[in-house]
Amino acid sequence: MLLCLIVCIILEKQGNNKQNRHKYVTFIIWVLILQSALRNLGVGADTFSYYKDYIFTRDHRSWQDIFNNFYDVYVLGEGKDAGYWLFMKIFSTICPYFLPYLFFVAILFFYPLCRMVEKYLYTMKQLFLFFCIYQVLFYSFFSITGIRQTVATVATFYGVKFIEERKLWKFIIVIFLASFIHKSVLLFLPFYFIARLPFSRTILLGTICSLPFIFGLARPIATILATYSGSDAYMMYAESEMETSGAASFLLFILSAGFLTLLAKRKENVSFPDMLTHAMSLALFFTPMMWVDTSLMRVIQYYSIFCLITIPLSIDNLGIKRIGRDLLYWCFILVLVYTTVRHNYDYAFFWQEMKLPYLL
Repeated sequence: MLLCLIVCIILEKQGNNKQNRHKYVTFIIWVLILQSALRNLGVGADTFSYYKDYIFTRDHRSWQDIFNNFYDVYVLGEGKDAGYWLFMKIFSTICPYFLPYLFFVAILFFYPLCRMVEKYLYTMKQLFLFFCIYQVLFYSFFSITGIRQTVATVATFYGVKFIEERKLWKFIIVIFLASFIHKSVLLFLPFYFIARLPFSRTILLGTICSLPFIFGLARPIATILATYSGSDAYMMYAESEMETSGAASFLLFILSAGFLTLLAKRKENVSFPDMLTHAMSLALFFTPMMWVDTSLMRVIQYYSIFCLITIPLSIDNLGIKRIGRDLLYWCFILVLVYTTVRHNYDYAFFWQEMKLPYLL
């Protein structure tokens, strides 16, 4: 964060223009790629598991096994997300090593994410805040674990482009293909139609007011989604009785993002797209499911990831004086830095010593 802040200050002094913002976003892209791709196998909840699966696919799964798995998953209902085996097999055939695979996944994810963010944010402070929010809310998943969903989420970034261009079939195709890697991405399909609805501010206000009622329906909603997914794993999440630590903090943050969006999204404010407002409504709608099982965070992330854009954009659209905006920026940044330090995630590069998960 300190390095990105220093670069932000240097480039901002040179001028807050499109060229410098592009340079800064490119710098952030490479910071995020290197942070994710150069990680030790012991970093994250399941990096080592993904490594073992990659090596096993490379050495022991034949092409016949890969294609038979599609039949097993989508006809017999055994296993899940057969497309990920194919994804690994194709890459491991070209390059047998896991480190380049991590680089490929990181580039695949961070390049379209950051370029999408660059399209909506227009100041250096906004871009630095985006980086800080990512480090607190999404680093622990997209950067160091969850490779399958990370790859599937890439389709939603291109999906946003197709929504803007009103290309329904391209949107459906890209989301459908990604669903072979992680089925949960199908939850993004309705967004093509929801993103265009009018009265986005009213819908967001209604969602916030309905949260107590939605909390009461969280488990039934999770059960319905699990039933239609056809996966026993998702049903296990829906029936879970595990302790949901961290859910309250996440709700507080998303609720703050929702209120900021509500205040910034005025009727005459055409610079704040309806699509972003609707994304926050859906993030709030799905957030209560974290009280069922925190693993259901993966459902929320398809929409909560838009807070990377809505929070910085909202602050500059509140209609307050510059000193007030700057104070709000620094309040957010200090809280995010404090949260990052408090979490104190273990991290090591691949060349450093670190205990693997199964040895802990």
